[in-house]
Amino acid sequence: MKTNYKVTGMTCTACSATVEKVLNVNEFIESAAVNFATEKVNIIYDETKLSEADIEQIVSSAGYGLVTGSDGKKSENSADMESSDMKRRLVISILFTIPVLYLAMGPMIGIPLPFFLRGMDRVLLVAFTQLLFTTPVLIVNRAYFIKGFKTLWHRSPNMD
Repeated sequence: MKTNYKVTGMTCTACSATVEKVLNVNEFIESAAVNFATEKVNIIYDETKLSEADIEQIVSSAGYGLVTGSDGKKSENSADMESSDMKRRLVISILFTIPVLYLAMGPMIGIPLPFFLRGMDRVLLVAFTQLLFTTPVLIVNRAYFIKGFKTLWHRSPNMD
């Protein structure tokens, strides 16, 4: 059976190569070709020995998602939600990164620190303040780290 599915979570061509490699290793899949630009995968497989759920499991084991035919309408809404979520994460990241940039680089270009953060005896306080502002950025963008470590564990690192 020949099918065409949408793959979610790919951020680079290394991702598409990983999905293709994981699918082509399976003995019941005759061939799999991933198109990164369209986020689609064409799979020719033996439907008597492999189901859509099995293919979905194979792709998810590599750290990516698969949208099957029954989930087609959900994919349009999920793309809009993903876009708005990305904008939200960008705004939060910018808001918390600007103070870190100010604390780390301000004195180097002549912008003074607030009086309670000045001096060599308060270096630890400056570092702790930077940590406090950096933590929310790491938390809202944790998906990159989760996916990055997952692909590293599978020995197929990508841009994450």
